[in-house]
Amino acid sequence: MGKIPASGFVGITSAQDLNSELSGMIVYNTNTATGVGIHFWDGDDWIKPCAPSAPGPIIFSSTSLLVGVKYTVRVAPVAGATSYVWTLPPAFTVLSASSDSATITFSITTTGTYTTSIVVRAKNACGESSRYAATQEIVVATITGCDASSSLIASNNVAFVNDNAPVYTRNGITLSTPVKIVNKGTKPSISNNSNSLVDYRDHQKSATDATDDTDEYGSWFTWCMVVRYSNILCPGEWRVPSTGDFCMYANGSTTDPNDNGSITGGTPTSPGVDGWLLGGSASSSSMYSVGSLGLYWSSTPYSTVSSYRAYVYSSYYPSSTNNRSSGYSLRCVK
Repeated sequence: MGKIPASGFVGITSAQDLNSELSGMIVYNTNTATGVGIHFWDGDDWIKPCAPSAPGPIIFSSTSLLVGVKYTVRVAPVAGATSYVWTLPPAFTVLSASSDSATITFSITTTGTYTTSIVVRAKNACGESSRYAATQEIVVATITGCDASSSLIASNNVAFVNDNAPVYTRNGITLSTPVKIVNKGTKPSISNNSNSLVDYRDHQKSATDATDDTDEYGSWFTWCMVVRYSNILCPGEWRVPSTGDFCMYANGSTTDPNDNGSITGGTPTSPGVDGWLLGGSASSSSMYSVGSLGLYWSSTPYSTVSSYRAYVYSSYYPSSTNNRSSGYSLRCVK
């Protein structure tokens, strides 16, 4: 049940009950404090006809979250909207530089199962749109199967392969070039198991050479290193992609894992479609398939010893799994 507020519309002396069934009712408001002009009742609120259309649907980058790892909720941009008004659950820590954009980056710091209610409106100089609301169950878990975190990587040791590369955006997902470790000094010891945090390698002619920082293909990381250092490896509004992000990028749906034959990989001199480099993989002592296969970690675990990845060569496959101890590439998204 809504009400016509006496203080909101001149000529009404007391608040009047207004049923949601009266959606579409039109009034002319003469109160300068609340906005002179025509308003219509949308079933919940009074809306100006010149306001943007309602946004929606709300897209979650993942509904299976890890504590402290960054994720997003977003809506497709609405024509004529200059900003967005979000109402988010208290558990969400907003990390976006701007809290009124079509995409909001957030993390959750406490484990549990949350039934979240999120509301968003589009806005312009005329006013706010009707609201779009979504209720979604989200499961937040700790990072299991990995060693305790320690300070092995600092933010000044991380860079993208090419900060000047074109911005690659498809289906609302924007990709960085691959991540690389720079200024690393002595290479940390290598442990070839799924608990390792320090198993990264550089794409160099010698797998044991720790002196070359050119890293045209980026660096290799175990999955544990990716999620433990997610906020350093993917700084600011960049984040480690979920498997839902990989699926959205390929097919426009977070739940469509089918391959996309129009996306192919390449080399630093001929980077293929959307900059997917065929950086291969690494074990504790060897490199594999450099120049012929690209393997990229997501933040989404599959089990306590394996996690989701994307891979690309003559086609792009957004969702497969492998052991966490494998050394794969990383691209950040936003």
